[in-house]
Amino acid sequence: MGLPFLAVAGRSFPTLSEGQKQSLSFITEEILKKQMKDGSWEFFLSRPPINETQLTDVGWILMALQADPASVTSQPQRVALQKGVAWLADTKQPDTYQSKVLKLLLAIRAGKATSDLQPQINELLAAQQPDGGWRQLPEMKSDAFATGQTLYVLSLAGYTAERPQMKRAIAFLVTTQKPDGSWPMTSHASPDGKPGHAKLLTPITCGATSWVTLGLSRAVPKR
Repeated sequence: MGLPFLAVAGRSFPTLSEGQKQSLSFITEEILKKQMKDGSWEFFLSRPPINETQLTDVGWILMALQADPASVTSQPQRVALQKGVAWLADTKQPDTYQSKVLKLLLAIRAGKATSDLQPQINELLAAQQPDGGWRQLPEMKSDAFATGQTLYVLSLAGYTAERPQMKRAIAFLVTTQKPDGSWPMTSHASPDGKPGHAKLLTPITCGATSWVTLGLSRAVPKR
């Protein structure tokens, strides 16, 4: 999964050197080689929320393919993308909150009209908690990972900081930020039922802080 994450990040650069383009092409080739017949990719490790389920991992892989301009013109890449999207739509895997957010993010990146996505947007808005945040799991409290992720995706859907829901989310993040600039995170067990809580919280703390930074950056009024 490190390669798809790297590809999504790399494709966000305004310009790429020839060497960077070649590296991203290699990543795309590797992704295509590892796609399974049903359109998905093998799931190796459940380490939520970064690698939560096979569904969320496939979401990131599809974003890596979406971001590759060659996937629009290359027949193998276009077929791989179509098969992956079909698997994502038809899979019976548990629909976690993060999977709903990533599905909406994929749809927005694919250029779908906001009006067509309103039911998905409404579902996220309905999940907002009284404190203004969102939570990863029903039994957890609101946290920066789910809140930052939702804030970012809603902003891509056209929601501005003037919306009441966005104001409440921003207030939650402002009041829960730690003095070092990060946000507190709690480890939780894997959704596959295996026990285990990570003692090292740096990965999810960095992930949460990244999502919050993306969300708040888009919410800041443009001069």
